[in-house]
Amino acid sequence: MKKILVIASFFLFISQIAFAQFDEIKTLLTLNQHAKAKEAMDLLANKPKVVAKPEFSITKATILSYLLKNAPAGDIAKMREDAIAAYKKYLELDPTKALMIDPIYSAAPINFYVSYFGESVDFFNKKDWAKAAPSLKTTIEWSDFIINNKIANMTFDTTANLLAGVSYQNDNKEEEAAYYYKRMANLKIAGADNDIVYRFLMNYYFIRDDIAGFNKMKKDGIELYPDVKYFTYDDLDFILEMEDEGKKFKRIEDKISREPNNIDVVQTYGFLLFNRLNADSAAFKISTYDAEEAKMIDFLTKVGEAKPDEGTALFYAGSHYWNRALRVKDEIGLINDTIRIFNSTAKADKAGKLPPPPKALTDRRDNLRKLQDANLDKALPYLLKAIPAVEKSSTKGKTEFQTYKRIIDQLIEIYSTKRQYAKLPADKAKFEVEEKKWDALYTKITEK
Repeated sequence: MKKILVIASFFLFISQIAFAQFDEIKTLLTLNQHAKAKEAMDLLANKPKVVAKPEFSITKATILSYLLKNAPAGDIAKMREDAIAAYKKYLELDPTKALMIDPIYSAAPINFYVSYFGESVDFFNKKDWAKAAPSLKTTIEWSDFIINNKIANMTFDTTANLLAGVSYQNDNKEEEAAYYYKRMANLKIAGADNDIVYRFLMNYYFIRDDIAGFNKMKKDGIELYPDVKYFTYDDLDFILEMEDEGKKFKRIEDKISREPNNIDVVQTYGFLLFNRLNADSAAFKISTYDAEEAKMIDFLTKVGEAKPDEGTALFYAGSHYWNRALRVKDEIGLINDTIRIFNSTAKADKAGKLPPPPKALTDRRDNLRKLQDANLDKALPYLLKAIPAVEKSSTKGKTEFQTYKRIIDQLIEIYSTKRQYAKLPADKAKFEVEEKKWDALYTKITEK
């Protein structure tokens, strides 16, 4: 029994010595004598029972973390790796983690953070995004560790999170960039230059068709940065910037499905369809031309009804059919050229009579004239309905005045064409009256 007590007393003595040595090292650390603290730690490293203690690991981690500050550049990575490994070993050995908040040992994670942050800023300034991004990721892991364990008086590392977002963004890793920007946005962090967070996330959510996320970032951006114009843009502005026309139209249709009474969106889509369908050779290039035309006319008509004081949408609808009539007119002109060439080379028979042009050509021309007339008849109601509103707007500016002139010019040409092809005298007279009426108005407004 006496022998057992002697052995127990011996181990207690050894333990007391070890703790005394740890206290000695902590004193050296307090005095910033890091090299001497390292020497004392190396002596303890030869004692397995001391090394097995949790405090040895956190002591080693703390000493090495201080030595990082003045270590040669080539030694920093390995020394930091060893220090962090020792710190993680401590966390494994001590479930209570009581020493983690010790005034001396709490310096270890802070020093890790400082080391990584300094390295990150160096990479960032050199625009080495591939290295800056992961280094900042580790920096933030340590700042989060410090915050979560209340090791220092920190709440959120705005700078590191911002630099991480920028680095990943410049390294073309949008998901990673979004992760750090979202951390900032969730806290509604403002400040100079931090508007990039909300601008990036607006675009990020738009690309992913997350309208709720887009609108939230827009709302927060306006609230935090009321003078930044970017946050006044809505998703329609973003849609219109899309280069892929198919995707652009799909997004607008989705928006109309969500907001069927949003007349401005309906009008925008109607105008886009107008430009698409009235491009050169569109009727031959677009397989869904008829369906898209019907959709366009429906949208423009809806806008015309909702905005009776504007007239622009109705003008576009009428102009569409006017353009179709013009294209048919060009075809008729080509046929007439062919007939003239035929006539110039034709030889008269014995009676001196020239042969008629080929029936296929004249039949084709007759059919085209009917098609031209049909398109003019479709154009007329829209143009006539647009006139009152467009006339009222014509005094607002040059653009509005030119639109007014264009409608009148179209009406003159429509009635002139119909007069030329009319077969009944009464119809000719009726169309001539209309032609002269609009021609007189055109002369009147252009002479002012």
